[in-house]
This record gives sequence, structure tokens and C-alpha cells, in this order.
Amino acid sequence: MAAQKFSKGEALRFGWNTMKSNIGFFIVVLIAVGLIQNVPNYIAVLAAMFSPVLSGIIVIASIFINIVVTMGLIKIFLRFSGNEKAEYADLFRSYKMFIKYILASGLFGLIVIGVMSLSIIPLVLLSLFDIYFGFMITTLMMMILAVPGSILGVKFHLFIYPIIDRGSGPIEALKESYRITTGAFWNLVLFGLIMACINILGMIPLGIGLFATVPTSMVAHAFIYRKLLGQEEVFAIPEPSTGPSDKTDLDKSIPLEQAIYHYRAKDFSRLVEERKKGE
Repeated sequence: MAAQKFSKGEALRFGWNTMKSNIGFFIVVLIAVGLIQNVPNYIAVLAAMFSPVLSGIIVIASIFINIVVTMGLIKIFLRFSGNEKAEYADLFRSYKMFIKYILASGLFGLIVIGVMSLSIIPLVLLSLFDIYFGFMITTLMMMILAVPGSILGVKFHLFIYPIIDRGSGPIEALKESYRITTGAFWNLVLFGLIMACINILGMIPLGIGLFATVPTSMVAHAFIYRKLLGQEEVFAIPEPSTGPSDKTDLDKSIPLEQAIYHYRAKDFSRLVEERKKGE
């Protein structure tokens, strides 16, 4: 398979420009997410003093809401990466993907942690004879298996995007992540390190900088996902709900490959037919 490439600089510029143009929206969203994810925890602690059962219910509800909001954030960043305007309500619109996200996350954990946990096997076996030697071998294997575990982590880490973007199933999403990251491993690793450094810098001024660095990095990450899908350019072309319906959508000045970007796969054939009729 041909190497999948993307420009880290292009992704960062896109993320930065998007953040600057929508800074007010992102500040409100991040504050809302912070409150949604933390306030229930404090309520649960207080409730535990009176009713452990009620506290447990609040914790479970909080976990569900946190996951829904996390998926909502991904939806928002995906919309901005496609030059679409996001809405505050998008934070809660991906709740239907909850089960898919949980299953995919579980599989992701099994794949990555499962590989690294293989190092425990020699500890169990060798401890029957020499616990010290078994511990040494286990430590060595953990160091060795950390490499394939990390590689698999990078290969599969984009799984949430196909779920939110296309409604893909858990296995399909993991396969898609593995496919599109082929040939882009080191580029993704370097991008991740750059984003980590940027967000660390954003924490220095009392965390205020995170209101700029988090949206920048997450929009850039969603942008990279789209790039790795083979969508080479991001254009502000209207996305009708039922396919192209007017001459603006079929403007021949826009290459067909670029116009396809904003259409679902099911609209591909109709778009081609409409373009042919317009010729």
C-alpha cells in the first residue's frame, strides 16, 4: 500500500486558524465540558455521606455522560475539520454511538495492553523456580513488548473518528484506523509529540493557554484523519442532506475528486451521474 502522508505544518496552521476564528465557541465548549465532567463527581462525594446507592448511581450516570461528551467533542472537531460550523448541541448528538465506542475502546485496550501483558507469562512460569530471575525476565520482556504495543497504539488510535464520522462498527473502525495509518507511523508520532509540547506550554499560564492549544491540536488531529482518508483538500463546499440539487453544487470549476469530499459514499454514484448530465 502506498504511504499515507500529511503535512504537520498544514495541519497545525489549519487548527490554529480554525481556533482563532472560533475562539469564543471553543471557550464556551471547553468550560461546559469541564463542568459536565467534574461537577457530578463532587455531587457523588457529597451524596455518599447520605446514600452510597445514590452516589453510585450518580457515578454511573457521570461515566455515561462523560463518554457522550467526549464523542461530542470529536464530532465538533470533525465538523470544523471539514469547514463546517459546529453547534453546542453537537456535544450530545453522538449518544447513539455509545455502545460502538465502548466496544471499540475495549478491543483497542485488549490489543495494545494485551500485547504488553504477555510479559507476565514468564513471571508466572519462572517464579515457580526462581522469583528473582522471573522478575528480571519479565522486566526485560515488558521493555521489548512496549515497542509493538506502542506501534499498535498508534496504528489503531484513530478508531473513534470512523465511529463518529461514519457510524462504523467497532471492528470496522479499528480496521479503518489501521489501514489509513499505514505508512504514516513516524509522522503521527512526531505530530503527537509536538501536540504534547504545545499543550504543556498551554498549561503554564494557569492553564489559560489550553483554551487555545486544545482546540488547535484537536482540530489539527481531525484534519489529519481526513487527510489520511485520501481527502487531499478541505474545501467549504455545501453538503446537502440528499445529494447535489443545484448548479452550484455541480460547478465544473471544482474538480470532481475535491467535490466528492463532502458527500457520503452512498451519494458518490449520484454525484457522478449528475456531473455527467451537466456536461
